[in-house]
Amino acid sequence: MELENSTTLRSKYRWMTRRQMLTLTTINFSVAFLASCFALLAPFFPELVLYVTPKFIVVSGTFIAGCCSLLFGTLNRSPPGTPFIALAFILRSVKAVGAAAIFTVGYTIVGAEFDKRRATAFASIELSYGFGTAIGPAVGGLLYEIGGYMVPFFVLGGILMTLTLILFLYLPESEQTFEEESGNFFRVILDFGFFVDMLNILTGLLFIGFNGATLEPHIRQFDLKHSTIGLIFIISGGVYVCGTLFWGHVSDKMPNSRAPLFLASALYGTTCLLLGPAPFISTETCLWMVIVSQVPLGLGSAAKLVVGFNHSLKHTISRGFPDDIPTIATVAGAFNCVNSLGEFIGPSIGGVLLEKVGYKTGTMVLLGFEMAIFVVTVGYSSWLTWKRTRFIEEEKIPVLSTVYHNS
Repeated sequence: MELENSTTLRSKYRWMTRRQMLTLTTINFSVAFLASCFALLAPFFPELVLYVTPKFIVVSGTFIAGCCSLLFGTLNRSPPGTPFIALAFILRSVKAVGAAAIFTVGYTIVGAEFDKRRATAFASIELSYGFGTAIGPAVGGLLYEIGGYMVPFFVLGGILMTLTLILFLYLPESEQTFEEESGNFFRVILDFGFFVDMLNILTGLLFIGFNGATLEPHIRQFDLKHSTIGLIFIISGGVYVCGTLFWGHVSDKMPNSRAPLFLASALYGTTCLLLGPAPFISTETCLWMVIVSQVPLGLGSAAKLVVGFNHSLKHTISRGFPDDIPTIATVAGAFNCVNSLGEFIGPSIGGVLLEKVGYKTGTMVLLGFEMAIFVVTVGYSSWLTWKRTRFIEEEKIPVLSTVYHNS
């Protein structure tokens, strides 16, 4: 009897069962591996462009992604169980290599071609990515209804294979030369200013991931139709798409300023206050507040990604690195690596916070994290401003005065 009571007591206070631990561990390892398949490639692509042309990498990446999409369409013919899981895992991993090539080197090629309005050009890539993400589920669902499982993958794969041919025929080769310091990944990223920019980019994807994972359970209380819920999600995506070009223009006008990132933090703060709403706001959850909160979320995310990337590149070049393809590829690789990390931890943190502390308190945790990054960003920017001002003042001191003072 005593042994039975002891076992019951241990079970009562155990955080998770052995089965739950096994399930959670295996799933998390799988997700982490899939994310790393994309993220771990970042340090190597800058060196790769020293040996093969950027055009070759993009064409190859598009071809790989197209082949994997076509093969994904045949997975319904695979034996069920372990063979199906193994094939899906392999195809998704190989496709990640193609995606990494397209995103990282695509940013690099655009950055090399647009030295004047570079941020706006980068913003157009984010616009295209956001547009594709927004319409992908709808188009995929429509194609599935028309022809079943295989049709969406075959259509996408066919489009990508056609794009491979178009890129091969019409994408210009780069004319830039490479310098000795180009593409040194660790020398680029081991800098506090670069780290500050990457932190801001990280929260851009983290908030999007959190919102995607937790918003639907939060608004389930309103008993909305699935189509209405989908429209609410589209608001943040639509604002993000529109906001990318705006922030690209702003960043081109003030490329060395982190001020837009300060505003992005304020927009995120507004989102956190309205979503729950915050526990200290004496009102129940209102649907209109949830809808309104999606606007600053989309606008703030666009600012974080577009301005954060452009500023990190400008900052790297100001440190003495050459403005050439390997340097741009290094920054783009770090950018996409941080994006992958944010896309992974955003939904993960969202799920944990939703279960452990509830939605309202969870948004306050995110608010605290964002405010900490805001303080770091403002503090570092203020220190840089003070340092530059002091340097300018010292430059204005007459030489004879300096000699007399030192003597």
